[in-house]
Amino acid sequence: MPATTASANPYLEGFLAPVAAEVTATDLPVTGHIPQHLDGRYLRNGPNPAEEVDPATYHWFSGDGMVHGVALRDGKARWYRNRWVRSLSVCATLAEPAPARLNPRAGMLSLGANTNVLTHAGKTLALIEGGVANYELTDELDTVGTCDFDGTLAGGYTAHPHRDPRTGELHAVSYSFARGRTVQYSVIDTEGRARRTVDIEVSGSPMMHDFSLTDKHVVIYDLPVTFDPVQALPAKIPSWLGVPARLALQSLIGRVRVPSPINATMNRNPKHSDRMPYAWNPNYPARIGVMPREGGNTDIRWFDIEPCYVYHPLNAYSEMRDGAEVLLLDVVRYSRMFDRDRRGPGDTPPTLDRWTINLASGAVTTECR
Repeated sequence: MPATTASANPYLEGFLAPVAAEVTATDLPVTGHIPQHLDGRYLRNGPNPAEEVDPATYHWFSGDGMVHGVALRDGKARWYRNRWVRSLSVCATLAEPAPARLNPRAGMLSLGANTNVLTHAGKTLALIEGGVANYELTDELDTVGTCDFDGTLAGGYTAHPHRDPRTGELHAVSYSFARGRTVQYSVIDTEGRARRTVDIEVSGSPMMHDFSLTDKHVVIYDLPVTFDPVQALPAKIPSWLGVPARLALQSLIGRVRVPSPINATMNRNPKHSDRMPYAWNPNYPARIGVMPREGGNTDIRWFDIEPCYVYHPLNAYSEMRDGAEVLLLDVVRYSRMFDRDRRGPGDTPPTLDRWTINLASGAVTTECR
């Protein structure tokens, strides 16, 4: 990998500095004792640029995906290996042929899935969000191809599905600028196919990194970090062309669904931008949506809250208080996000907050934990 120009970008330094090579090591030395009953792999995924990037514009979330793993069995650490997820961009950088099974229907192919990795229905999946394709990996972390859940889900997935511990199904809320004013709730069954999808109408084109799932409700966070067409424009576009292009994008993004043929063509683009295409939008209303797990778009209820952003909720559950059902949501809350800091989530420190929603009266209270 070419060396990235030295700079003060904190997302290219220290423990976040890109790993320059793929490694396979076997029969790893162990300090201490590994319990005999541990049999499996410990995996992690994260952004790791495969080519030189500009530190002035590089956003942490835009790095190519690299999955690391340690295999444990019989009290031994059998192997460590790390592999880039073979997106079109990574394959071009490494001068390799693309995997045979790359389907633009699964999402954008330029950026490798860089956020999460899990196993479902016997397959190892590298996950990302925002309409980017997710990828299936082998047990040894090599890329098989894109994942669209056996052809049952198009246009990307999410980095953070939630597994129902009772049924084993994966629940998710997915977003993409190509969906127009909708996000999609989906349920993937234990065979790895979508058994249910629901398009939910929202106010525009928000970034929904995660959601909450209770035994009764799906809870989505429609918050004021939205798609920014200015950041999505190529950096080298002529200034005279940038104004009409920006106006055209602003009139469409978040209002209309991108037709499938056009979306598939865009998804084949072999290169991706290092800039973050989402930004703080002070004019976008902040609200929480609550939908029954087997409900639809017309069943969702919206509750207004103060402007903020949430990457990750913690606990979520409901209980009865004085004859009324109350929903309790513990979240890591930021007062704003991607406002001044265009390279990562560094605008404001987070707080641990609890939202309490009275589903009878509609009242929402906020408590800083």
